[in-house]
Amino acid sequence: MLLWLRPTIAAVVSVVSVVSVVSIVRDRGVTAMAEAGWILVILLAPLVGALLWFLFGRTTRSSRVPVA
Repeated sequence: MLLWLRPTIAAVVSVVSVVSVVSIVRDRGVTAMAEAGWILVILLAPLVGALLWFLFGRTTRSSRVPVA
């Protein structure tokens, strides 16, 4: 009955994750190779890749070290 729900959730989570990767990586100045790697992981395994990104790929603002 709700066969459309799981793919829809996976698509939404993937889009949010890719947008997060692009915006955060550009702010931190990470290489394009790392950005492409995260996007590839998210697109190949949508829910697992997004979970990995939000657990390990992002850093909180408080963990950033200010540049003098």
